[in-house]
Amino acid sequence: MKGRILTIPNVLTIARLLFLVPFVFITLDSPFTGAIIAAILGFTDFLDGWIARRFHQESELGRILDPISDRALFLVSFIVFMATGTIPIIYVAIIGLREFLIALGTIAVVVNKRVRLDVTQWGKRSAFAAMAATPSWVMVHETFGNVRFTWLLFAWICTIFAVPAGYYSLIEYLRDYRRA
Repeated sequence: MKGRILTIPNVLTIARLLFLVPFVFITLDSPFTGAIIAAILGFTDFLDGWIARRFHQESELGRILDPISDRALFLVSFIVFMATGTIPIIYVAIIGLREFLIALGTIAVVVNKRVRLDVTQWGKRSAFAAMAATPSWVMVHETFGNVRFTWLLFAWICTIFAVPAGYYSLIEYLRDYRRA
């Protein structure tokens, strides 16, 4: 199954990439709707990985496209939510730095050593938490009262997990980059 291209996980990953363009326009018009879409797109990242492992639909294309799709989702989400003023800049800086360093390291390894490294479990966990935190911070901005407080609590919980997990995974990736 590893050589197959047209698998459900790959279709989900490609759809996630393709939907980033309409996501920008929808979010600029309605950050609330954009937050819901960002959460759905983030969930498809979890879903495609689960389907790939559960139903043995892993593929080389998926191993390449999925991390690209993740970085693209973070980058586009951060830019569009910053443009709408609905996400804390410090959150974007902390999570964005990790994403930038991982992308830079991955490019360096691929270009210099011609290998591709697998995503670590801590990398998956931190990405999932950050993909939950990002739209949650937008919902904090877009809601009021007890609903706002609930989103604020959830955003903080996800962020408090995502940041140390993300930087721990960065250390794992740096170790793997040196070994490659």
